[in-house]
Amino acid sequence: MTAAFALEESAHAEEERIYAQPPGGAPTFTLSLRSGQELPAWLDAVATRVSHLLRLPQDWAGPNSRPIEPRLAETLIVDVLPRILPANTDAAPHIVPLVDGGLQLEWHQGGWDVEVELTPLGVVWVDCSRVDGSSSWDGRLSEREYDLGIVLKEIT
Repeated sequence: MTAAFALEESAHAEEERIYAQPPGGAPTFTLSLRSGQELPAWLDAVATRVSHLLRLPQDWAGPNSRPIEPRLAETLIVDVLPRILPANTDAAPHIVPLVDGGLQLEWHQGGWDVEVELTPLGVVWVDCSRVDGSSSWDGRLSEREYDLGIVLKEIT
């Protein structure tokens, strides 16, 4: 299963918009690119996984588990990942659904365990720790974006 992409010229000549659409469904997000800018290498893998997760029904993991909040797909692909991952890396995170309707991104490589949680309330929380226990920190992405960037550059 893959996400379908459609390219459309925007009203602004310097910008193009990419729409991802799961098979048989409505678009899940819109990604704006500058004219001539290439799609991020991680986009296909992430959009495919997120499109699948958006189909999870109420109670997918037992009573009271909630479907993934659709706006989190757009937040993830349009805001969060472009801020923390270079466009030329194909080291897409493992993406797991959370029972509260949120999403969690995970990288477990290069001696690090990195988790980024997108909550249904719009909070983006980062938790990083070295596997050997020598370093561990957490916090909101807005406060730890620089630190996360250093770790992700090291492991991706």
